[in-house]
Order: sequence, then structure tokens, then C-alpha cells
Amino acid sequence: MRCGDFNATPDASVYRLLCDRLLDAQRVLKAHRPRATWMGRYPFHRIDHVFVSSGIDILGLRVPQTGLDTIASDHLPLIAECHIRPRACPTERPDAPGDTGGQVRMHLDEKRETS
Repeated sequence: MRCGDFNATPDASVYRLLCDRLLDAQRVLKAHRPRATWMGRYPFHRIDHVFVSSGIDILGLRVPQTGLDTIASDHLPLIAECHIRPRACPTERPDAPGDTGGQVRMHLDEKRETS
């Protein structure tokens, strides 16, 4: 997940670069119309973003515009409610050959530098 003030509209190259690898939360939420976050006099630009990977579900999004929200900053808050899906962990069945007595074996594939 990457989120914050990118000062980049959806037509900016940095936005498109992020969208090559992540999903724009305001675009993936069904029945949600993307909302502007730069206040100015009237909110008309979307320059604050929440980007998520495919393992994160967006449950809700809002851009509050209370009196305090509009005077606290020239940006409006972008609030996302998310659900992070658990990753499947490899386990062995207790009755499988090589039973470890209920211990879970996890293997991390990582490259280690040696000196």
C-alpha cells in the first residue's frame, strides 16, 4: 500500500507509473465515483491517492468536507477502509510423511549476500 499527497493528477506520469504496479483505490471500489482531494476554493483535482496491491480489498472510501477539513489544509482527507487478505501459509498435514508433531514449516526463499 502506498498513500499520500502525490501532487499528481491521474494524467501525470508518476500516477501512471504507480498504476503499472498497484491499483488506485478510488477506481477499484465498485459504485464509487472518484472524488477530488485538492480543496482550493472548490475541490476539482485528485492529487492525493491510495494505491493498493491485489491482496488488499477496499471496503469503503470517503473524502470528508466538514468545516474543519476545509480549513486544516488545502487538501481534503482521503479515508480508505481496507481489508488485507491473509496469505496462505504452507503447512503439513499431521498424518503426512515427515510429521513434525503439529509444527508448521515455512520456507522463505531469499537471496543472501555472502562476503
